[in-house]
Amino acid sequence: MSQKINAETLYESYEGLHNSTYDNQMVTVTGTVTYVGPDSYGLPSIEIGNPNDGKAWVICVVSDFAGAQSGNQIEITGHAEGFTQGVVVLKHCTVDEVSD
Repeated sequence: MSQKINAETLYESYEGLHNSTYDNQMVTVTGTVTYVGPDSYGLPSIEIGNPNDGKAWVICVVSDFAGAQSGNQIEITGHAEGFTQGVVVLKHCTVDEVSD
């Protein structure tokens, strides 16, 4: 079973540490979608971040966008891989819920 956490809280658990108690765990993250599309490696991803300035807190590698668009509220479950390039990385993600 995964732990449910807000994207900003997850991000802050890594900030300055580059590791967290959430490393290598399944987590369910909630927040606002700030980007949908390929990540810097070309993998399909959904970024969750600050809706005011677009800053990404969590990037989720997905196999299906499930209709997610920038500005949507989302709940997504994935494996916390760590902190790189200024964001928390979740892989093997599935979208649990998307709403306007």
